[in-house]
This record gives sequence, C-alpha cells and structure tokens, in this order.
Amino acid sequence: MQSYGCLNDFEGVHRVLDEMKMDGKENFSWTTFSNLAAIYVKAGLFDKAESALRKLEEQIECGRDGGLQKKHRHDGGDREAYHFLISLYAGTSNLSEVHRVWNSLKSRFRTTTNISYLNVLQALAKLKDAEGLLKCFKEWESSCQSYDMRLANVAIRSCLEHDMYEEAESIFDDALKRTKGLFFKAREMFMVFFLKNHRPDLALKHMKAALSEVNEIEWQPDQKTISAFLKYFEDEKDVDGAERLCKIWKQNNRLNSNAYILLLKTHIAAGRLAPEMRQRLEEDNIEINPELENLLERVSPKLA
Repeated sequence: MQSYGCLNDFEGVHRVLDEMKMDGKENFSWTTFSNLAAIYVKAGLFDKAESALRKLEEQIECGRDGGLQKKHRHDGGDREAYHFLISLYAGTSNLSEVHRVWNSLKSRFRTTTNISYLNVLQALAKLKDAEGLLKCFKEWESSCQSYDMRLANVAIRSCLEHDMYEEAESIFDDALKRTKGLFFKAREMFMVFFLKNHRPDLALKHMKAALSEVNEIEWQPDQKTISAFLKYFEDEKDVDGAERLCKIWKQNNRLNSNAYILLLKTHIAAGRLAPEMRQRLEEDNIEINPELENLLERVSPKLA
C-alpha cells in the first residue's frame, strides 16, 4: 500500500484495501489506517486522511494493535497509536483534533511519558499554537521525573518563532538548572534569533558558550546558523564582527575553510582588502580550495 502511495497511485492503494477486506477484517489494524492516512496527508487529501484517522480510532477501541507486543500496550490502549493520531491530525492542520486526541491519551494511560509530550509539542509547534504549546510544556515541566532537553528545544524554538523572547529565555534558564545538556541546539536557535534582531554581541556570546560546552564532542555549528552569521555580517558590512567570530572558533579549534569563506565574503561586502589573508590561511593550515582562491583574489590578490 505504501509503495502505491509513494507513486500517488490511489487506485492501487484501494485495490490493496479491497484485497485485505476479502481476506477478512482481522487483517486490519490501526497501523493499516495510519499508513492510509499518511498517504492521504502527503497528497493533501485531508478529508480522506481524517476519514482514515477515524477508522484508526475505531481499531484502537477494538484492541487491534497491528501486531505490537503486549509490553507496548497499557491500560487497554496503545500509546503509539495515539502518537500517530496526533502527528497525522497535525498534518491535516486540525488543531482541535490534536487537542482532543491528546486529552484522550492522558485519560487513557496512568502516566504520560516524555515521548508523548514530545509528540504533542511537535504537533502544536507545527500548527503554530504557541499558547497551547507553552501550557502543555509547563504541565510537563512541573511533573516530569526526567528532564528531556528535546522538549525544551521544541518550546524554545516555538517561542522564538513568535518573538516571545522572555518566555524562551525563561525555559532555557530553567533547563540550565535542571539538566546537564547538551545545550548547543538551543543556543543556535538564540544565535539565529539575535542576528535577526541585530544583536550580534548576544549571538556571539551564545556561540562562545556553546563551544565551551561541547569540548568533548566534535560539534560544528549547523549550516543554517553559519548562514545566519554570514548574511548578517555581509548585510551590515561588519568585518570586525566576522573577525570576532573567527577568533572564537580558533580559540576552540573549530576554525576551518567555512570560517574563512564567511570572513572573506564579509571583507568583499565591505570593500576592504586584507593583504595578510593568504598568510593567515597558511598559518592556520587551511587548504585553499577553488572557492577560497576566487575570494582571495578579490581580498588578497597575489603580487605580480
């Protein structure tokens, strides 16, 4: 069925369903309808997707678990099925159904796991329900036995996307007190936010902190983060800011060709030459690739 779905062959999908019906209803499980709903969501056929999701819920009530072992089931229901319902209703942009299924999940199980909270937070973030997300996050935060930074990251991202900086900062400060991290993903979100709001000083502060926290792992900033710094420094013609960033990277053994590409492009945007740049690359053991050479020709041309 999934193979037909990938090809947008809905006639093929329906043929498979018809064959399953002929073989007997016991062949149907909630996973059958979650797969069907996912196919319709991908195709943008939301009415049909939600029809499949209603049948999925019927299967849960019947106790047909798609072959999952009993150890995955508690209190007469299957938690994973609810996770699929929430994610797929988010896929159809049906916020009210996300909330309804979430409340059903909480009433059906004795405990609400971190994974369940992560699932609904991601759904609410996708639907841009910042208020509902914060309420749900605080509910989890007040009762969780094990603090999971993944949930905090979802909440921080949502707050920053809605320019709710104080709320994001509060969540991050609490996370610093309650877990050992890692925090670099959250810090990268703040970097991008501060650059967007013309506060490179605070973005650089988070970069420095992130690098100091990950000394024991081989972490490099995400390309999206690097692009945000590049765009800011280029747009502002801020060579000094680009130099400060490269200095931070060098102090933490993260200086590479991408750093120099950022620095050279900023020099070009500012119309500034740097005759010493070739020597700097040599001293930092940076191999000059074709892209770097093209940039160097404009910033540090070879003497005739």
